[in-house]
Amino acid sequence: MKYVLAIGVVLLVFCNSLPAADKEDLAVIRPLLGHGFGKIIEIEGRMKYAKKANTKARRKQKRMVVHKIGDRKLEQPVMITLETFSFAGILLPDNGTPVRLRGYETGRFGGIPGKAFVDIPQVATTNFHFESVFQVTKLLESGNAVQE
Repeated sequence: MKYVLAIGVVLLVFCNSLPAADKEDLAVIRPLLGHGFGKIIEIEGRMKYAKKANTKARRKQKRMVVHKIGDRKLEQPVMITLETFSFAGILLPDNGTPVRLRGYETGRFGGIPGKAFVDIPQVATTNFHFESVFQVTKLLESGNAVQE
């Protein structure tokens, strides 16, 4: 256990020592799907849940590989985390299911900036970052689950 903790601390220190150019530029936050934050759009793709993940929170995340936005097929698929409103009664389909959704892109900050550890004890965590999320307002279509 001590060995694992030591490796974690070394990796955390190394990652926090990278130059700013190697890290995400948080001065400019761009929507992952390219249509602006808060704009209602339709996306198509396939549900993709992590079978193995490094945290319980990551295993519970509902994610989707987006292949199409509106009428436009993407050159490269994009993976985005999905969220639903508890009061809307939307149940997302099983892993591997083709799906078409309506909603909007939003996001949130997570992690801890490396320089915060000057004031607080160092812990294993992610570096400070922004994560895009697609807020589902309607499940438009859901196909049969496909094994991947």
